[in-house]
Amino acid sequence: LRRTSRRRRLAVLGQEGQARHVRGWNNMEDALSALDQVLASASPLDTDLLATIVRVACICIDERSPTENLAQGLKWVRVALSLEPRDPHALLLEARALDRLDQRFATASPQRLGLAIARLKEVIRSGVEPYCAEARALLHQATASELLPSDSLRARHLRRLKEFVANEQAAVQRKGDSPIKEMKGMTLKGLGLKGEDGEVSVLEALAKLRAGEGIPLTKPKAKKLEAFLRLVDDRPEPPSRAFLDEYAASRRSLGCLSLVSWNAKMLNVTDQRDEDWLAAAAEKARNIGARACAPDVQADLVCIQEAPGPQLAARGGAGAREAVSKAVLPNTLRACMQECAGAAAGPARQYHCVCVDVHCLVRDPMHPAGVDEGEQHVFCYDAHALRLVRPPYELPPSAADRAAGSGFHRAPALCEFEVRKPESSLCGARLLVATVHLKSGGEEPTVAEVAALARALRDHVDATVFRGVEDPPLAAEGGEAAEGGEA
Repeated sequence: LRRTSRRRRLAVLGQEGQARHVRGWNNMEDALSALDQVLASASPLDTDLLATIVRVACICIDERSPTENLAQGLKWVRVALSLEPRDPHALLLEARALDRLDQRFATASPQRLGLAIARLKEVIRSGVEPYCAEARALLHQATASELLPSDSLRARHLRRLKEFVANEQAAVQRKGDSPIKEMKGMTLKGLGLKGEDGEVSVLEALAKLRAGEGIPLTKPKAKKLEAFLRLVDDRPEPPSRAFLDEYAASRRSLGCLSLVSWNAKMLNVTDQRDEDWLAAAAEKARNIGARACAPDVQADLVCIQEAPGPQLAARGGAGAREAVSKAVLPNTLRACMQECAGAAAGPARQYHCVCVDVHCLVRDPMHPAGVDEGEQHVFCYDAHALRLVRPPYELPPSAADRAAGSGFHRAPALCEFEVRKPESSLCGARLLVATVHLKSGGEEPTVAEVAALARALRDHVDATVFRGVEDPPLAAEGGEAAEGGEA
């Protein structure tokens, strides 16, 4: 009784807190600013934290929200439910997010519609308005199943159940306790299990498969059982505040710039079989992007050396040339980082990629006129953190080195940005990023190339940024000194 009383009190206080916090909130920036204030307090009240997080989730799950905001909103709702499992607004938002995600991705990623329906029924039982009215509307509570609008939540749920069972109404009631015999085209023998089809439930059969009995979980019939259970199971997700912890960590690092440098090792025609280039470049980009967007990294800028470039375009087979012409690595990297950032806690991001071909003309007895053994360098940056001032280009040697007739074996690529992060002490500063594929080993050739790079950067900064200021500070220098970095 004490627990029930506390939940009701928290729900009422949470609604009052939501009313207080909603005043003046027009967008996500306002909502996150309010959340930052609550988190910054010495000991935030559960009611204030709950109300603020529910409001953030509400803005994410707005019907006009892009898909990545819906995914974030669902995570915020589940943080709220970890604070108060019976909050009617949070329960309603979870159902709404599941419903809208399912409408957009029903084929690729069907959602837990059984859980969404259970959440709406829970809201109706709470008796708290205006949430009850919206829950009844979403459920079409007064409408018979055969008269439901075709795109409604319940209609989609029943229609999808028909793919698995003959009697979808019985499946709604029994859920995972439905016996195997009611599943279309399914028998225990076909699952590699023993027993009577009418006595073993879907839950029991899946438990045996997961324990290693019967057919592997990768088989179509096992996947079908899991898809059915996902559709009917109305048990809530385990409570977790992990997403809130990620967000708090991201806000603590707002004033910092996170730069990542990576050698992709994809410049040589011998690095892959020709038929593997497209898939390998895409996989490498996804691996780098996922790591660069991890909560402990949250990259504002990713610099990549040895991306597919001039050498593959000049001497590669059809697969290698296509990987270059279609810009598979930079395009996949940008898409992956945008997707990962959209699902992660923290401020909104908008990634862009700019690239430059770094040429390396090599002459030998087989190629007396020279052959380009060059590569591509990629700069993938968050436009909310950095403004591109000048696209990347090959940095020329210093005046002294040019006069001496010496240059770079592989030219550095230089890209110029302006820092846009208002929280950073660097906001408004010019950021020069040099990325270079140096000779590995750390011996004399490497030391000489590093010294040449420093001289070239000093000339560039003096001539274009400070224009003769005595002993100017070097704004930024970055690079990849080792060959063979693997994602």
